[in-house]
Amino acid sequence: MAAKVSIIVPVYNQQAYVKQCLQSLLTQTLQEIEIICINDGSTDDSLSIIEQFARSDKRLLIINQPNQGAGAARNIGISSATGEYIGFVDPDDFVDADYFEQLYNRAKETSAEICCSVCRKEITADGGEREVKTPMFKDAEKFKKQLVFTAAHLWSKIFLRQFVQKHHFQNANSNHSQDLAFSIPAILLADTICWVEDTCYYYRVLPTSSSRQNITRKDCIELPQIYNRMLAHSLSPMQSKVVIEKLKNNALYYLKRIGFINQVLLFKHIIKVFPCLAWTRDYMGAYVCARVLNQIGI
Repeated sequence: MAAKVSIIVPVYNQQAYVKQCLQSLLTQTLQEIEIICINDGSTDDSLSIIEQFARSDKRLLIINQPNQGAGAARNIGISSATGEYIGFVDPDDFVDADYFEQLYNRAKETSAEICCSVCRKEITADGGEREVKTPMFKDAEKFKKQLVFTAAHLWSKIFLRQFVQKHHFQNANSNHSQDLAFSIPAILLADTICWVEDTCYYYRVLPTSSSRQNITRKDCIELPQIYNRMLAHSLSPMQSKVVIEKLKNNALYYLKRIGFINQVLLFKHIIKVFPCLAWTRDYMGAYVCARVLNQIGI
Protein backbone atom coordinates (compact mmCIF):
# COMPACT_ATOMS: atom_id res chain seq x y z
CA MET A 1 0.00 0.00 0.00
CA ALA A 2 1.61 3.26 -1.13
CA ALA A 3 1.73 5.90 1.58
CA LYS A 4 -0.18 9.11 0.97
CA VAL A 5 1.55 10.83 3.90
CA SER A 6 4.84 10.05 5.62
CA ILE A 7 4.70 11.30 9.22
CA ILE A 8 8.11 12.04 10.73
CA VAL A 9 8.46 11.89 14.53
CA PRO A 10 11.87 12.74 16.08
CA VAL A 11 12.01 11.16 19.54
CA TYR A 12 14.36 11.99 22.37
CA ASN A 13 13.42 11.01 25.95
CA GLN A 14 9.66 11.43 25.68
CA GLN A 15 8.46 8.33 27.54
CA ALA A 16 5.72 10.33 29.27
CA TYR A 17 4.05 11.44 26.03
CA VAL A 18 5.16 9.36 23.03
CA LYS A 19 2.49 6.68 23.63
CA GLN A 20 -0.35 9.21 23.24
CA CYS A 21 1.39 10.68 20.20
CA LEU A 22 1.66 7.31 18.43
CA GLN A 23 -1.88 6.27 19.38
CA SER A 24 -3.21 9.42 17.72
CA LEU A 25 -1.21 8.66 14.56
CA LEU A 26 -1.97 4.95 14.26
CA THR A 27 -5.72 5.59 14.62
CA GLN A 28 -5.84 8.20 11.85
CA THR A 29 -8.84 7.94 9.53
CA LEU A 30 -6.32 8.19 6.69
CA GLN A 31 -5.04 4.61 6.58
CA GLU A 32 -2.43 5.01 3.85
CA ILE A 33 0.30 6.50 6.02
CA GLU A 34 3.77 5.58 7.17
CA ILE A 35 5.11 6.76 10.52
CA ILE A 36 8.87 7.21 10.70
CA CYS A 37 10.11 7.43 14.29
CA ILE A 38 13.72 8.53 14.62
CA ASN A 39 14.98 7.48 18.04
CA ASP A 40 17.56 10.20 18.64
CA GLY A 41 19.65 8.38 21.25
CA SER A 42 16.93 8.24 23.92
CA THR A 43 18.13 7.10 27.35
CA ASP A 44 14.68 6.53 28.86
CA ASP A 45 11.97 4.02 27.85
CA SER A 46 10.95 5.88 24.67
CA LEU A 47 12.45 3.27 22.34
CA SER A 48 10.77 0.30 24.04
CA ILE A 49 7.41 2.08 23.83
CA ILE A 50 7.90 2.73 20.11
CA GLU A 51 8.96 -0.87 19.54
CA GLN A 52 5.74 -2.15 21.15
CA PHE A 53 3.70 -0.15 18.64
CA ALA A 54 5.92 -1.24 15.72
CA ARG A 55 5.34 -4.92 16.53
CA SER A 56 1.59 -4.53 16.02
CA ASP A 57 1.53 -2.09 13.10
CA LYS A 58 3.86 -2.43 10.12
CA ARG A 59 3.22 1.17 9.09
CA LEU A 60 5.60 2.30 11.84
CA LEU A 61 9.30 2.38 10.94
CA ILE A 62 12.00 2.92 13.58
CA ILE A 63 15.37 4.49 12.81
CA ASN A 64 17.96 4.59 15.59
CA GLN A 65 20.77 7.13 15.70
CA PRO A 66 23.08 8.67 18.32
CA ASN A 67 21.73 11.91 19.76
CA GLN A 68 22.11 14.65 17.14
CA GLY A 69 19.10 16.86 17.80
CA ALA A 70 15.62 17.18 16.32
CA GLY A 71 16.81 18.88 13.12
CA ALA A 72 19.16 16.07 12.16
CA ALA A 73 16.55 13.47 13.14
CA ARG A 74 13.92 15.10 10.92
CA ASN A 75 16.39 15.20 8.02
CA ILE A 76 16.96 11.44 8.35
CA GLY A 77 13.20 10.98 8.31
CA ILE A 78 12.84 13.11 5.17
CA SER A 79 15.45 11.03 3.34
CA SER A 80 13.62 7.81 4.32
CA ALA A 81 10.09 8.98 3.47
CA THR A 82 8.20 7.40 0.57
CA GLY A 83 4.83 9.15 0.93
CA GLU A 84 3.30 11.56 -1.55
CA TYR A 85 3.31 14.20 1.21
CA ILE A 86 5.46 14.61 4.31
CA GLY A 87 4.15 15.68 7.72
CA PHE A 88 5.84 16.28 11.05
CA VAL A 89 4.63 15.60 14.59
CA ASP A 90 6.66 16.19 17.76
CA PRO A 91 6.69 13.22 20.16
CA ASP A 92 5.07 15.11 23.05
CA ASP A 93 2.17 16.28 20.85
CA PHE A 94 -0.85 14.59 19.27
CA VAL A 95 -3.50 15.26 16.60
CA ASP A 96 -7.20 14.80 15.89
CA ALA A 97 -8.20 11.47 14.32
CA ASP A 98 -8.99 13.06 10.94
CA TYR A 99 -6.03 15.45 10.97
CA PHE A 100 -3.98 13.96 8.12
CA GLU A 101 -7.02 12.92 6.08
CA GLN A 102 -8.28 16.50 6.04
CA LEU A 103 -4.87 17.93 5.20
CA TYR A 104 -4.24 15.38 2.45
CA ASN A 105 -7.66 15.68 0.82
CA ARG A 106 -7.49 19.47 0.77
CA ALA A 107 -3.97 19.40 -0.66
CA LYS A 108 -5.09 17.08 -3.46
CA GLU A 109 -8.19 19.18 -4.23
CA THR A 110 -6.07 22.29 -4.72
CA SER A 111 -2.87 20.67 -6.08
CA ALA A 112 -1.03 22.43 -3.25
CA GLU A 113 2.61 21.99 -2.33
CA ILE A 114 1.73 22.82 1.29
CA CYS A 115 -1.45 22.37 3.29
CA CYS A 116 -1.74 23.91 6.78
CA SER A 117 -3.93 23.35 9.77
CA VAL A 118 -4.77 26.84 11.01
CA CYS A 119 -6.07 25.53 14.36
CA ARG A 120 -3.90 24.36 17.21
CA LYS A 121 -4.52 23.81 20.90
CA GLU A 122 -1.70 24.60 23.29
CA ILE A 123 -1.60 22.38 26.37
CA THR A 124 0.37 23.51 29.42
CA ALA A 125 2.09 21.27 31.96
CA ASP A 126 -0.79 21.77 34.42
CA GLY A 127 -3.35 20.60 31.86
CA GLY A 128 -4.57 24.03 30.78
CA GLU A 129 -5.67 24.39 27.16
CA ARG A 130 -5.78 27.37 24.81
CA GLU A 131 -6.98 27.40 21.19
CA VAL A 132 -4.94 29.41 18.72
CA LYS A 133 -5.98 30.10 15.13
CA THR A 134 -3.71 31.43 12.40
CA PRO A 135 -5.43 34.27 10.49
CA MET A 136 -6.26 33.32 6.90
CA PHE A 137 -6.05 35.51 3.79
CA LYS A 138 -7.19 34.85 0.24
CA ASP A 139 -4.26 36.91 -0.99
CA ALA A 140 -1.49 34.30 -1.32
CA GLU A 141 1.44 36.57 -0.51
CA LYS A 142 -0.30 38.01 2.53
CA PHE A 143 -1.06 34.51 3.82
CA LYS A 144 2.55 33.44 3.22
CA LYS A 145 3.81 36.39 5.26
CA GLN A 146 1.34 35.52 8.03
CA LEU A 147 2.71 31.97 8.14
CA VAL A 148 6.35 33.12 8.12
CA PHE A 149 5.86 35.47 11.06
CA THR A 150 3.33 33.60 13.21
CA ALA A 151 3.12 29.93 12.18
CA ALA A 152 6.34 28.83 10.47
CA HIS A 153 6.57 25.63 12.54
CA LEU A 154 6.73 22.38 10.56
CA TRP A 155 4.23 20.44 12.64
CA SER A 156 1.10 22.25 11.42
CA LYS A 157 1.63 21.37 7.75
CA ILE A 158 2.14 18.70 5.14
CA PHE A 159 4.54 19.23 2.25
CA LEU A 160 4.51 17.63 -1.21
CA ARG A 161 7.56 15.34 -1.15
CA GLN A 162 8.50 16.09 -4.78
CA PHE A 163 8.52 19.80 -3.87
CA VAL A 164 10.79 19.10 -0.88
CA GLN A 165 13.17 17.03 -3.01
CA LYS A 166 13.25 19.59 -5.81
CA HIS A 167 14.42 22.38 -3.48
CA HIS A 168 16.44 20.22 -1.05
CA PHE A 169 14.72 21.67 2.01
CA GLN A 170 16.52 20.62 5.20
CA ASN A 171 16.37 21.39 8.91
CA ALA A 172 19.37 23.06 10.51
CA ASN A 173 21.44 21.17 13.08
CA SER A 174 20.81 23.60 15.93
CA ASN A 175 19.02 23.67 19.28
CA HIS A 176 16.73 26.56 18.34
CA SER A 177 14.97 27.60 15.11
CA GLN A 178 16.19 24.50 13.26
CA ASP A 179 12.86 23.89 11.52
CA LEU A 180 12.75 27.46 10.13
CA ALA A 181 15.58 26.58 7.73
CA PHE A 182 13.10 24.19 6.08
CA SER A 183 9.73 25.83 6.56
CA ILE A 184 10.37 29.48 5.66
CA PRO A 185 11.89 28.93 2.19
CA ALA A 186 9.24 26.24 1.54
CA ILE A 187 6.45 28.68 2.39
CA LEU A 188 7.95 31.42 0.24
CA LEU A 189 8.64 29.18 -2.78
CA ALA A 190 5.34 27.28 -2.85
CA ASP A 191 3.05 28.11 -5.76
CA THR A 192 -0.06 26.99 -3.84
CA ILE A 193 -0.67 26.85 -0.09
CA CYS A 194 -4.06 25.76 1.19
CA TRP A 195 -5.49 25.28 4.67
CA VAL A 196 -8.06 23.43 6.75
CA GLU A 197 -9.94 24.84 9.74
CA ASP A 198 -11.82 21.91 11.26
CA THR A 199 -9.07 19.68 12.62
CA CYS A 200 -6.54 20.40 15.33
CA TYR A 201 -2.92 19.84 16.30
CA TYR A 202 -2.36 19.59 20.08
CA TYR A 203 0.91 21.24 21.06
CA ARG A 204 2.34 20.81 24.54
CA VAL A 205 3.97 23.87 26.06
CA LEU A 206 6.39 22.32 28.56
CA PRO A 207 9.41 23.60 30.49
CA THR A 208 11.47 20.96 28.65
CA SER A 209 10.33 22.09 25.17
CA SER A 210 13.21 23.27 22.97
CA SER A 211 11.54 26.66 22.56
CA ARG A 212 11.68 27.10 26.35
CA GLN A 213 15.38 26.25 26.70
CA ASN A 214 17.97 28.92 27.46
CA ILE A 215 19.51 30.76 24.51
CA THR A 216 23.21 29.94 24.54
CA ARG A 217 26.32 31.49 23.01
CA LYS A 218 26.22 28.75 20.35
CA ASP A 219 22.60 29.65 19.50
CA CYS A 220 23.62 33.30 18.97
CA ILE A 221 26.34 32.24 16.53
CA GLU A 222 24.07 29.81 14.66
CA LEU A 223 21.02 32.05 14.14
CA PRO A 224 22.41 34.17 11.26
CA GLN A 225 23.82 31.02 9.63
CA ILE A 226 20.31 29.50 9.59
CA TYR A 227 18.92 32.56 7.82
CA ASN A 228 21.84 32.65 5.40
CA ARG A 229 20.91 29.10 4.38
CA MET A 230 17.41 30.31 3.57
CA LEU A 231 18.80 32.93 1.20
CA ALA A 232 20.73 30.22 -0.66
CA HIS A 233 17.38 29.21 -2.19
CA SER A 234 16.20 30.95 -5.35
CA LEU A 235 14.15 33.64 -3.61
CA SER A 236 12.96 36.85 -5.23
CA PRO A 237 14.21 40.20 -3.84
CA MET A 238 10.86 40.67 -2.08
CA GLN A 239 11.05 37.18 -0.56
CA SER A 240 14.62 37.82 0.58
CA LYS A 241 13.39 40.99 2.28
CA VAL A 242 10.80 38.93 4.18
CA VAL A 243 13.59 36.59 5.34
CA ILE A 244 15.62 39.53 6.70
CA GLU A 245 12.58 40.93 8.48
CA LYS A 246 11.94 37.52 10.03
CA LEU A 247 15.60 37.38 11.11
CA LYS A 248 15.13 40.68 12.96
CA ASN A 249 11.96 39.31 14.53
CA ASN A 250 13.76 36.12 15.59
CA ALA A 251 16.74 38.12 16.89
CA LEU A 252 14.44 40.25 19.03
CA TYR A 253 13.09 37.07 20.64
CA TYR A 254 16.68 36.01 21.44
CA LEU A 255 17.69 39.47 22.70
CA LYS A 256 14.92 39.51 25.31
CA ARG A 257 16.26 36.28 26.80
CA ILE A 258 20.04 36.89 26.95
CA GLY A 259 22.47 39.19 28.75
CA PHE A 260 24.41 42.09 27.24
CA ILE A 261 27.54 40.10 26.33
CA ASN A 262 25.53 37.58 24.30
CA GLN A 263 23.47 40.40 22.81
CA VAL A 264 26.69 41.90 21.44
CA LEU A 265 27.79 38.43 20.24
CA LEU A 266 24.46 37.92 18.45
CA PHE A 267 24.74 41.26 16.67
CA LYS A 268 28.40 40.65 15.80
CA HIS A 269 27.54 37.45 13.96
CA ILE A 270 24.41 38.83 12.32
CA ILE A 271 26.41 41.80 10.99
CA LYS A 272 29.19 39.49 9.77
CA VAL A 273 26.70 37.52 7.70
CA PHE A 274 24.45 40.46 6.79
CA PRO A 275 26.71 43.57 6.76
CA CYS A 276 23.90 45.88 5.60
CA LEU A 277 21.51 44.94 8.40
CA ALA A 278 20.29 48.07 10.19
CA TRP A 279 18.78 47.95 13.69
CA THR A 280 16.60 50.80 14.95
CA ARG A 281 14.74 49.19 17.85
CA ASP A 282 15.61 48.43 21.49
CA TYR A 283 19.09 46.99 22.17
CA MET A 284 20.78 49.70 20.09
CA GLY A 285 23.65 49.75 22.60
CA ALA A 286 24.53 46.12 21.90
CA TYR A 287 24.13 46.69 18.15
CA VAL A 288 26.46 49.73 18.11
CA CYS A 289 29.00 47.91 20.28
CA ALA A 290 28.97 44.95 17.88
CA ARG A 291 29.43 47.28 14.89
CA VAL A 292 32.46 48.89 16.54
CA LEU A 293 34.01 45.55 17.54
CA ASN A 294 33.56 44.19 14.02
CA GLN A 295 35.16 47.31 12.50
CA ILE A 296 38.25 47.11 14.71
CA GLY A 297 38.51 43.36 14.20
CA ILE A 298 37.78 42.15 17.75
